[in-house]
Amino acid sequence: MKASIVRLIVTTALATALPGQLFAQSGNGPADSAEVSADGVQDIVVTAQRRGESLQKVPIAVAAISGDSLVRSGISDVGSLPAVAPGLIMTMSRASVTPYLRGVGTQSGDIGGSGAVAIYVDGVNYAAPAAGLFALNNVERIEVIKGPQGTLFGRNATGGLIHIITRDPSFTPVLEANLGYGNYKTVTGSAYASTGLTDKLAVDLSVYGSHQGDGFGTNLVTGEDAYFRREIALRSKLLWKPADGTKLTLAGDYSNNHNDAGQVKTIAPGTRAIGGVPQRGSIYDTQINLPTKVRAPQWGVSLKIEQDLGAMALTSLSAFRYVKSRANFDQDVTPAPVIDAVFAEATDTFQQEITLGGSLDWLDYTGGVFYMNSSAKSLPIQIRSAALGAQRLDRFVNQGLSSYAVFAQGTAKITPSTRLTMGARYTIDKITVAGRDVAAGGNTAVTPGTNIRSANQDDSYKVPTWRVAIDQDLADGIMVYGSYSRGYKSAQYASQSFTAPPVRPEKMDAFEVGLKSSLFDRQLQLNLSAFHYNYRDIQLIIVQVGTPVIINAAGAKIKGLDFESTWVPRFANNHFTLRAAASFLDGHYTSFQNAPFYSPNPAGGLIVTRGDATGFDTIRSPKFSANVTADYKIPSSIGEFAVGATYFHSSRFNFDPDGHSVQRAYDLLTAQLTYTEPSERWWLRAWGKNLTKTKYYVSWTSQSLGDSIVPGAPRTYGVTIGYKM
Repeated sequence: MKASIVRLIVTTALATALPGQLFAQSGNGPADSAEVSADGVQDIVVTAQRRGESLQKVPIAVAAISGDSLVRSGISDVGSLPAVAPGLIMTMSRASVTPYLRGVGTQSGDIGGSGAVAIYVDGVNYAAPAAGLFALNNVERIEVIKGPQGTLFGRNATGGLIHIITRDPSFTPVLEANLGYGNYKTVTGSAYASTGLTDKLAVDLSVYGSHQGDGFGTNLVTGEDAYFRREIALRSKLLWKPADGTKLTLAGDYSNNHNDAGQVKTIAPGTRAIGGVPQRGSIYDTQINLPTKVRAPQWGVSLKIEQDLGAMALTSLSAFRYVKSRANFDQDVTPAPVIDAVFAEATDTFQQEITLGGSLDWLDYTGGVFYMNSSAKSLPIQIRSAALGAQRLDRFVNQGLSSYAVFAQGTAKITPSTRLTMGARYTIDKITVAGRDVAAGGNTAVTPGTNIRSANQDDSYKVPTWRVAIDQDLADGIMVYGSYSRGYKSAQYASQSFTAPPVRPEKMDAFEVGLKSSLFDRQLQLNLSAFHYNYRDIQLIIVQVGTPVIINAAGAKIKGLDFESTWVPRFANNHFTLRAAASFLDGHYTSFQNAPFYSPNPAGGLIVTRGDATGFDTIRSPKFSANVTADYKIPSSIGEFAVGATYFHSSRFNFDPDGHSVQRAYDLLTAQLTYTEPSERWWLRAWGKNLTKTKYYVSWTSQSLGDSIVPGAPRTYGVTIGYKM
């Protein structure tokens, strides 16, 4: 299978050797336009360097996906992004999603924590883990920026970041709406409206809702649905241009997520949980003894002020976010109440950033200051156990963060075709934790209400990060680059073991070379990048009797190759587009002498020992992953027909350092057929996802209580009707 995919990707590149001009023009378009030419490959403008630039001119590996491409690929939420961005893995942990990019990420969805791959929406960092799982509506484009982004984007972007850019209000009236129905009694709907209120003021509103009436499976103990998605989301922006060169954007959003994936789990097939309980039913069925109860509302407001100062531009971005989650969590995943918990958590975050950027004849520059304050607390976490009376307790934890940073980056034109980029950031992080465990009713060790343990700790870290890059134009439309950068993920306390000292910060040195090219008069876009990471003090999580403990692995080396291509052949009159992308990855631990090793316990559950995992593969690191997307439009006198399909492949990878938990190689196929009537106002789409009914996992947890998994979605299909004014 892997060989056939490689041949397909290579053929995609070589089959475009068509007559015509060999090299396209450089494609430097205006920063406010995502499409430079109606012919050939669209030139997407990205903000990976905090200014609008052509994707093909940025010396960084970026996977840029437009909103239309997301729809054609069947991507409707953050968790589905790996299908269009090889090298990206999204894993589920409680009510949160934790990204891995090029083998770099974070296992823990712990309160107060944050990932090594940051998630941004319109420049605002969604720092809380529970804030990262949401539907993708009203999206203009998504930029998956690979490699450390510690200079311009700052803390906790060790492996890169996912930047979601939503649409801005339009002064011209816009109205779009759609309504869909699919299997599992799933109803979805969305609407977007925008208009100018005056010649200087415009507003928009985006609404999204999804209700899956039947779960993918059943709770065999309670009879309830298991594995379902139900949510609503609203987003609005108010755009004001009071004078030439002045722009203010006030944005607000609200969503309420009732998805149970990550909270509900299934005993891993072929294993036995504590008490010798085997997996029963399908992988979409569960045997947890708690009723499903999941709530994850979040909201936020932001104000962006942009002022043109002539030779410079000043930008201020202020944002506040609040996310709250509450869910029942059966940690042993069996019908018996061995260890159950109710996780109730809330996080509020304020961030302020001021940037100043501009251009001279020979220099483009950006500098600024950043501040973030975050408070995350349990409300509390209620832990109950029928078998272990001493585990009946209420856990009150409050984690705090204050982060300050100053940064600057400049790109100098050394020659007309050579550019040198240098940037640096200095970050000061102050972290705190205050926690106490209070005995609950039924505790057999101490009197209920007794403080069992408590702690109050704080620490601070001062960390520099940097980036150096050089890029060279070889010809019109062909650029090569090389870079060296340092990434950083902050230290962290674990809310479930708050008496322990914090884990040390992660640091990573990344070396990368790449090529970006627009060939054959813009009919083919071909980008390559090769990288090598030296990764130190990796933060990993182990679970001991239901309690997550974060540890530092000594280090790892990760190397790989990324490939992306887009082909729009002229002979098809721009009606056919073929996209192919692949990621080759090789990561291993260079020193990990205290790693958890798991082996089956004959009585059920797992025996956990410690051993040397030096030389073992890094987790969530498939050796090979790829996707191919084909779109074809067929104009006719009765309207336009469009057919599209996306194929995704991932080789096997490990969820744990010792290789005990394995995701085998798997393939996903998505397809859709769309009819648009001649006036282009109404359209009808039939779609299907995971058409091959592949069974795969988005999470696997190993602990002494046993192995548990969260399955990926089965085959889904449906129809959607839409209107556009």
